[in-house]
Amino acid sequence: MTRLLLCIMLFLTSFEIAAEDAAESSPTAASIYFELDPAFVLNYGNGGDGRLKFLRAELTLRLATQGEVINAVNLHMPAIRHAIIMHLSKQTSQRVNDAAQRETLRAELRDQVRATLAEAGVNEGVEDLLFNAFLVQR
Repeated sequence: MTRLLLCIMLFLTSFEIAAEDAAESSPTAASIYFELDPAFVLNYGNGGDGRLKFLRAELTLRLATQGEVINAVNLHMPAIRHAIIMHLSKQTSQRVNDAAQRETLRAELRDQVRATLAEAGVNEGVEDLLFNAFLVQR
């Protein structure tokens, strides 16, 4: 009888621990998608070959609904757009034409947005940056 009670207690304890772990790993707040309008249209590359190269990118931020990040993005939109434009304009043709490099570029742009907001005192809330469209003219 004592063994049975001990087994039941161990089972219930392990079930409670598993439930707590699952609750900690699941997101508690929803995200929203925030489109950066208008689309980014700019020339890129070093221009060494004498040809103008253009890039058009439509971007969306995935933001946490908690905290002040949504208001901070609205307030600091000029600085965010500037950081994105400056970073995109430095890219080479190889980077913007390769799918794996574009994924790296996407992560770099997300980090640029985070850094811009961190300078304004907002250190959390930008979950991701997504490309809605990415067009290149060489």
